[in-house]
Amino acid sequence: MFLDRVSQNDVMVLTGQVPRSGTGEISHVVRFTAPSNEMRATITWNIYNRTRFVGVNVDLTTSDGALVGSDAFTGTLATRAAVSTLDVSSLTPNQVYILKVSGVQTSGLNYSIAIEFGPP
Repeated sequence: MFLDRVSQNDVMVLTGQVPRSGTGEISHVVRFTAPSNEMRATITWNIYNRTRFVGVNVDLTTSDGALVGSDAFTGTLATRAAVSTLDVSSLTPNQVYILKVSGVQTSGLNYSIAIEFGPP
């Protein structure tokens, strides 16, 4: 997915799902042109019984693959959701970046990613 019309103060919400009935690889890639130098991604993993994540990661890279930032686990909620965030304040406006969610889980889950862009 490539988003080239992202504006400052926009919020993008992306969702993904792996069925409850089995295991699956998590892979979600979004390319976008940065509208400002600040970005915050909040990732919410809605977990079901006996869910186990293996190597789950959210990375932001430049278009040539240089790592800009990676998510940090911030805790769990009473609603059976795990949350992580990715904060970056060093983007170059009008440059292309790639946000990649990857990992493996052992039973069903769904997730959402809210990406917010700050002032330049």
